[in-house]
Amino acid sequence: MSLTRRRSKSLSPRLWIATESSTSSIAAHRASGSSIAYAVSKAGVVQLTRALALALAPEVRVNSVSPGLVSSRWFSSRFGDEAAAAQEEAFAKQTPVQKIATPDDVARAVIALLENDLITGQDLVVDGGKNVLYQALI
Repeated sequence: MSLTRRRSKSLSPRLWIATESSTSSIAAHRASGSSIAYAVSKAGVVQLTRALALALAPEVRVNSVSPGLVSSRWFSSRFGDEAAAAQEEAFAKQTPVQKIATPDDVARAVIALLENDLITGQDLVVDGGKNVLYQALI
């Protein structure tokens, strides 16, 4: 969690608005994956975001971001450059926007939440639309 303070543009110039942004994961929204503990902890971050948004309003806005697969050095170092590139390409083809997130995409989502004074208690999924394609597991 990180807390950001900035001067209010629309209110008194002496008033500071605090915002908080947490990082969750797409795992918070899915009942599958490699780690139950990870998914539950990330779902907890989403629920904590909602609870804190209510408890701290109106002085503090609280939001979270849930990235899906993110193209990163960590991913490449874990699987190797070729395997990572192949997996990223295959995954991208399964998303409505035909690409996967970059660290910059996730950072821009956080900045958007921090800059908008009307958003609080929300979790923004950054996964190229993949989350809307998931089917219920039967």
